[in-house]
Order: sequence, then structure tokens, then C-alpha cells
Amino acid sequence: MNPLIIIAVIISIVIGIAFTIFLIPSMESQNLEDIDEQEREKIAWQLLQKTYLEQECRELHIGQPDELQNCFDRIDEEQRLNPPTNPGESETCSIQCLVYDPVCGEDGVTYGCGSEDAACHGINVEYSGECNPSFETKILYVDSKLVDCVGVAPQQCMLIKENQDTEWEMFYDNIHGFDYQEGIQYKLHVMISQVENPPADGSSLKYELIEILEQPKD
Repeated sequence: MNPLIIIAVIISIVIGIAFTIFLIPSMESQNLEDIDEQEREKIAWQLLQKTYLEQECRELHIGQPDELQNCFDRIDEEQRLNPPTNPGESETCSIQCLVYDPVCGEDGVTYGCGSEDAACHGINVEYSGECNPSFETKILYVDSKLVDCVGVAPQQCMLIKENQDTEWEMFYDNIHGFDYQEGIQYKLHVMISQVENPPADGSSLKYELIEILEQPKD
């Protein structure tokens, strides 16, 4: 066999062995370093966001240690549910805020940066504040006239229903934040919560207005 061919084969084998021994482990190590670097940047960004938010808490709750701790706890919970990302690298939502402004989304998730945060995730806001499983929201239709009724004493009641196809029912309670005017039919979005230790002659439910959806005149 031609000595030059033998030498060429030997050189090829040596190069292949060298590539296997030195270059491939080096490439794998570089990939691991890149992953570690990305993880370090993620942790650093999260700590930076937490520092800003905690400083905001300190400014809002000077001399209020309990409120300050609650604010810190909310930051931890928000970062657990929605880990902050570096906006320079994020392909999805990169909204961060210095003031905790929670809203509850229709998916039952609390979005700490308000309605803009929820909208960024494609979620409509159910109500302001953190999601609370003891809360319930409903759509109520309110008639344009009041009727005489008797609760603890004679009074006038609104007529409400939850579905347009059902009959009107007397509503003996009131809806906080709702300024009723006769002559107008309303479609309301309300939040209903349980009242702790309600009075004997009072309702065990509290109704609060979230939004007036429609108010066409009768």
C-alpha cells in the first residue's frame, strides 16, 4: 500500500480522536455555561425587581410593621405566581410595576400590576383586588321602578333578576357604590361576599358594584 495513503489514514484517525477528546466536551461545557449564565441573569433580575418593590413598600408603610410585612408577603406571592422576566429577553408579557395594584382575572388568578397586567395575558378583569374564593360575581338586571315591600319595616325595594327570561324578584338589600335612579333599567356587574357576624335583622351577603354594563332609559 502506498505509504502516503497510510500516513493520511493515520492523520485522520488522530484528528478524530482529538476532536472527540477535546472539542466535544468543550462544546458541552460551553452550553452548560450559557444555561448557568441565563439562570444567573434571571435570578439577578428577580432580585432587582424585588428590591424596587420592597422599597416601595417601605415608603408606603412607614411606621406600620404589620402592613409592611404583609406588603413583603404579597411581593413574594406575586413573584411566585408570576416570576419577573427581563423585558429585553421576554417574548411574552414583560410588565413590571413598583406599586402592587392587584386585580382578579376571570381565570381566578391575581395579577399584581393591575388591568394592564391581566390584559397582557389576554385575561379580562373580574374585579379589583386579590382573588378571593369567598367572593362571587354576578350579572344583575335591575328594573326601572321601585315597589313597596316589607323587610324589618315598610320600605321600597328594587326589582332584580339574574336572567332576562326570568321573573323580577324583590331585592331587600342595597348594592354598595350603586346610585339607583328610577326610570332607568340597569345591567350591573356586582361582587357578592359573605358578611362576618351579620346582625339578626341584616343580610348575610354584601353586594358591591363592580361596573354598570348598561343603563338604557325605560
